[in-house]
Amino acid sequence: MKNTIQYIVVSILFAAGFYFAYTGRDNPSEIKRTSVVLGTIVEIKIRDDDTEKAEDAASRVFEEFRRIDNLFSAYKEGSIIGQINNSLSDCFIINDELFNLLEECNDIWKITGRTFDVALDSLTDLWGFGEGGSPARPSDENIKKALCCCGWENISLLPGGMLRKENNVRFNLGAIAKGYAVDRGIDILKENGIGNALINAGGEIRQLGNDWVIGVRDPNNESGIVRELKLNGKAVATSGNYEQYFEEDGIRYCHIINPADGYPSMHCKSVTVIADDGMTADALATGIFVMGPEAGIRLAENLADAEVYIIDRYDKEYFSSGFRKYMLR
Repeated sequence: MKNTIQYIVVSILFAAGFYFAYTGRDNPSEIKRTSVVLGTIVEIKIRDDDTEKAEDAASRVFEEFRRIDNLFSAYKEGSIIGQINNSLSDCFIINDELFNLLEECNDIWKITGRTFDVALDSLTDLWGFGEGGSPARPSDENIKKALCCCGWENISLLPGGMLRKENNVRFNLGAIAKGYAVDRGIDILKENGIGNALINAGGEIRQLGNDWVIGVRDPNNESGIVRELKLNGKAVATSGNYEQYFEEDGIRYCHIINPADGYPSMHCKSVTVIADDGMTADALATGIFVMGPEAGIRLAENLADAEVYIIDRYDKEYFSSGFRKYMLR
């Protein structure tokens, strides 16, 4: 059977412009399931003649997404992250899964020169980008105060699964959890005999099979795409200033905070990263968004397993040297 080509606009919000186009050629039975989890729309598409197997596999993936959300959300009652954030203690014994995820956060924090940082929840809440918040520009004084209780430099990962934090730092894993969940979802699909599928968690995308084409959203047009990509087994993630933002006095403030000064980063409109796994692509997209285009491209050229496409605040495009090999146009 011939494969159908599918176009998917990379976006954080469903309303911001997912759309699909078909070539009209024959394709195997396909199911599509969506759910709101991890603060975004998660979509699973599976192509398999065994519809019952596909439905069961999709259900198992959503179960895993909900498990990860319940563990790692900063806003879920009873979550590990919520308990750590709200505790007066500064030392915790954490499970292997969270410890390993935080080790990845530590590695990418170093790789990006501290621009990727999951210990900024106090700033996220201050700017109103936390759950249930009302985004607005805080005072410079309050930003300085929040900076004093933010930053990965306040975190230590110690032998025996021990986490130590200082200055009442609070975590928010939103910049890596979706990519991690997508990777876990792909593992579950493989374990359940699925060979042709795609998972999209608000712009963090991986697929099984190679008949999927990914469309990168135009940051200036919610229904347009600027590039079409063939991933060849890789993962892709996009961070954009159109995802969560507000405008005040003609200035757009997005949800991606620069940990150096506590203000939303304004160098880029969007950053798309292709990497071996969703977790790495997700985290690097955020870190490079803060770094800006020149530093972001330099970083990508020094990484063996990541390629980057950047649209800066003036709509100038930047490509790492290997990115074009994934482009169809």
